[in-house]
Amino acid sequence: MKTILVPTDFSPNANKALNYAAELAILSRATIIIIHITDLTHAAMNENVILPASIDKDIIHEANRELKVLAGITKDITGGLVNYQLYNGFVPDAIQYAAKENKADLIVMGTLGNAGIREKLFGSITAKVISHADIPVLAVPLLYEWTPAKKILLAINNFKESLGVLEPLTWMASLLKATVQISIFTNENEATAVDLLQNKRDIELFCRNLKQEQPELNIEPTPIYGQNFEEAIKSHIAKHHSDILVMITHKRNFIVSIFNKSMTKKMSYHTDIPLLSIPVH
Repeated sequence: MKTILVPTDFSPNANKALNYAAELAILSRATIIIIHITDLTHAAMNENVILPASIDKDIIHEANRELKVLAGITKDITGGLVNYQLYNGFVPDAIQYAAKENKADLIVMGTLGNAGIREKLFGSITAKVISHADIPVLAVPLLYEWTPAKKILLAINNFKESLGVLEPLTWMASLLKATVQISIFTNENEATAVDLLQNKRDIELFCRNLKQEQPELNIEPTPIYGQNFEEAIKSHIAKHHSDILVMITHKRNFIVSIFNKSMTKKMSYHTDIPLLSIPVH
């Protein structure tokens, strides 16, 4: 991955994500692009007023000033290429536009995780980006402190995905020299003995195939059992000291999204470790 996009609202939450992105850039020599979205048009529409041009200029000037400071600090830390850009518009859409315009390979964003109820009540920009992004999104919880990952947990719900989809995962595992834990969740209340046996066989075959593709990786099959997906994943992470959670997202139509909410999006509200979402096109 050559280009990492980091959206910021200049909050501690966003700064935590930028710090994580900087550490990845140090290891990979990737370019970091820091962006801020003013959303002036959206704000004016919500308030049913026209913002005076002088206020617009003040907001833009201050945003550019803060972006310049952040970029300078980040460049001093990474020693690499760091750029910054200012956008205006609806924040999730502007982030996706910026990712395409800059040909970004990864978006790194902050999320409150378990640290704040506000995100659970009003929704999260990061969760919205995860739902619609065409490139991987790494969500970094506010309370998480950077440490080089030793274990990366892939939570997968079927083994029909092409191994090529996992390129962002294998890139990160190689970069960090981390063990990849491959898991599938089995609901103990619903699964039969045949299901358990099939899942065991599927996960072992998947690991063998991935090892053939990426022989340098240390890969461990780690089936997860429980009665609730979120709780089982969190329990596994705590017990096995996983450092990054990886999930695959699929684009779904509007009706499906109403009745079957994305587990990846839901986990972005609750995980205490970084969540890497990999979209399937």
